[in-house]
Amino acid sequence: MAFCLQKQVEAGVCVTMEMVKDALDQLRGAVMIVYPMGLPPYDPIRMEFENKEDLSGTQAGLNVIKEAEAQLWWAAKELRRTKKLSDYVGKNEKTKIIAKIQQVSTFCFNVSVVFVISLQTDKNVQ
Repeated sequence: MAFCLQKQVEAGVCVTMEMVKDALDQLRGAVMIVYPMGLPPYDPIRMEFENKEDLSGTQAGLNVIKEAEAQLWWAAKELRRTKKLSDYVGKNEKTKIIAKIQQVSTFCFNVSVVFVISLQTDKNVQ
């Protein structure tokens, strides 16, 4: 699966919900092969497949940031939703940045998630 994703990045293909659903269906099929009797109802993988995962009261639940309450930061700058990522980091297709998703807040203590973005640009885009 990771190999296919690398080819899609190289081809400049955007991920769609249909692609995500197909990947989840492949995972469901793999789980059915490994566990033919099915997973127990409390299993986190089964709960995720059924979209019933309840993170309340767990450490993972503290890391969930709603899209409307999220800010993306890189190089001490807030990345605005109205601008393209290439406006901040340029159009070099080999650029990798480490960005932070942070909850919008006026307090100094924020829940944040750090991740790496690999920028793939279309050479025909100006």
